[in-house]
Amino acid sequence: MCQRQESKDDSHLDLADCSMDAHRPSQAVIRLHLWLEGAEGTLFGMGRLQLLERVESCGSIKAAAEELGMSYRAAWGKLKASEEALGAPLVEKLGGNKSGCRLTASGRALAESYRRWFAEVERHALESAADLFPFPCRRFMVRERAASLPVEGRVFIQTHERR
Repeated sequence: MCQRQESKDDSHLDLADCSMDAHRPSQAVIRLHLWLEGAEGTLFGMGRLQLLERVESCGSIKAAAEELGMSYRAAWGKLKASEEALGAPLVEKLGGNKSGCRLTASGRALAESYRRWFAEVERHALESAADLFPFPCRRFMVRERAASLPVEGRVFIQTHERR
């Protein structure tokens, strides 16, 4: 039987006293979905980070959108919505219309700040889980999700681990 213990902050269930052994996971995976919102909607999140990373590696919004399985219009709209909400351009053209584009300094700074924020939140979630749950928890690895998708649906993002 699980015991409810009173603490200064709150009352909580003491999982250590629960008879969970038969149903205890061998290891849990922590999944996080973090994004920033404004009055207009999503400012920035993992999907927009992936889009910026692809723009940087591919050199164009069109190629980035194709790699992510979205239309050019959807990718362009997401970037423009973030740029308008943030008040700063995230991508800039290189030369003429057919020359491609790259991230602006603001785009690179936002991407790096989001990566760092995500890693910090994930680190805290892992530490808290280790303190609160009687079973081990680990971070989600993108390769696990990608391996379960058909080849054309696979998307690989840069890892969030600090180097």
